Amino acid sequence: EVGFSASESATVREGLDVVPSQLLIRFCELSLDSSVVLGSGGTARVFVGEYEKKKVAIKLIMCFEL
Repeated sequence: EVGFSASESATVREGLDVVPSQLLIRFCELSLDSSVVLGSGGTARVFVGEYEKKKVAIKLIMCFEL
């Protein structure tokens, strides 16, 4: 069980296509400390990181293609 049905995964993928580009943060703009995990669940992990010289929480969503 990955936590999402096929239709839910498709909805998420489609939703990402309509997010305005100015709201997206490129992964290369983040500094992530993979040794500090703030939390984790079935589909994501949250790490400590830095964005624009500010300490932030970075949620990495794991995508599974079946």
